[in-house]
Amino acid sequence: MKKLILLAICAMAVMAGCKNKGMAPAGEQQDSTTVDVDSTAGIEEGKAFLEKFYKEGEKHWFEDDSIRPYLSKNAQKYLQGAYPYDGDGTELATWLFYQEGGWDLGPTIDVTVEPLGKDTYRVTVRSKFNKDVCSYTVEYGLAKIDGKWFIDKMKPGKCTLASDDADNADLLALKPDLSSDEPLILSGINDHKEIAFPYWTEDDLQEYNGNIVYDINLGSHGYPFQHLRRYLPGRPVDMKEAGRQILVDVNFDGISDLLICLGRHGSSKTLYYDAWLWNTEEGQFDYDGHFRTIPNPAIDKKNQIIIENAK
Repeated sequence: MKKLILLAICAMAVMAGCKNKGMAPAGEQQDSTTVDVDSTAGIEEGKAFLEKFYKEGEKHWFEDDSIRPYLSKNAQKYLQGAYPYDGDGTELATWLFYQEGGWDLGPTIDVTVEPLGKDTYRVTVRSKFNKDVCSYTVEYGLAKIDGKWFIDKMKPGKCTLASDDADNADLLALKPDLSSDEPLILSGINDHKEIAFPYWTEDDLQEYNGNIVYDINLGSHGYPFQHLRRYLPGRPVDMKEAGRQILVDVNFDGISDLLICLGRHGSSKTLYYDAWLWNTEEGQFDYDGHFRTIPNPAIDKKNQIIIENAK
């Protein structure tokens, strides 16, 4: 009789030990939210799982069918709810794995997986974005169910933008290498708001009483945004670059401004630009009348000054 009582107590202790470790006893369905990755081996397994997920996801353009095997039912439900344009509620908001949405990103540069502890990870995806780099983070909660890893929870972050390494030289010479019909990207961060608008331009050089005028209409997301119009300082000797735009930070506030080429002037064919500075409070470009007086301007990022290169 004492032996039977002792066996029953041992069985109860084993059951309690299983529950304390987050494991489901035989015959019970495991709750994925209680699974912890609390060993070095488990952390590395979870990291390898996410690295494989992103590698396979990029290969198949993160199509729904290609990523469903990596998702728990909980994660699939979340992504279905995050898809705002799906009538039957079956599509997945797969863009949340690599961006917050609405941007026309270029190719992926790299993906970094950082363990945060237990079953939580932070993934950082860096992608090309015009001449900038978009850095996007997502936090994941993983679950190991029946010996297999799944993405169970995710918390998408925000994209932040930075200049590409190629643009980080101390001295940046301005070149009007963007044709006027190419889409522009204004990107920057201020204290409260992320600014990242894809722009189209409809520009035209017009002549009034012998004077040349640029007349540029900016638009964003299909809507008119701002009208820019100014006379050129005389008639350029070379018109082919006049009206072209460059996005670059010229007042060193960390936010891209818009330069409009005024063409080449004089026997030395000197380049001049108009500067339109981004106003974070008003959400528009403000004209800077002084910039057009600087011949062949170059940006000294290290000393935060504009250098003129008169010939």
